Amino acid sequence: MCILSIISFLLLGGFLLLSFMRFGAPDMISDIYYQLQNCTGSEVIGNKTKHNYGLLFTFIMFFTAITMMVCMLDTGKGIQCLAFIGCAGLMFVGAAPNYLDADALPVHKGGAIVAAIGCVGWSLSVCWMMTLIVLAEYLLCLYIFDRRASYYKPWYWAEMAGFIDVYFTYWLCV
Repeated sequence: MCILSIISFLLLGGFLLLSFMRFGAPDMISDIYYQLQNCTGSEVIGNKTKHNYGLLFTFIMFFTAITMMVCMLDTGKGIQCLAFIGCAGLMFVGAAPNYLDADALPVHKGGAIVAAIGCVGWSLSVCWMMTLIVLAEYLLCLYIFDRRASYYKPWYWAEMAGFIDVYFTYWLCV
């Protein structure tokens, strides 16, 4: 199962890193869906055709949630229902990525809240010390970052800290 979590981490991390390099830091991870809406195939080889790559965001969220749900439930540690609802919430985020739409907003926002509570709750139930370390690093980074810089996006980095908390708790405490 550790290999599955590494594959999940590399796919999600690679996706977030590439989108960060291409578009900069969004306000939230969910904004990547909108950044991918009107991308061209490649500016390097001269393809200027616009494509909707928003479904890539949905695929990444679903793949990450499913693979980590399998890994987290396989451990038998922590409060298992929190692992399940956290990953299910992430799937709802992927299922309704267009949160600017009035119909999709409640699904997206509810899924994001459930995912955050479930995944961080599971991490707390497995190893509360790891969660405190990640929280301390997040707060330290907010203190160090220049508030005027383009990468100062507290919600984005909070979501990143949540993902890091789950992965590191799984790898180091299980």
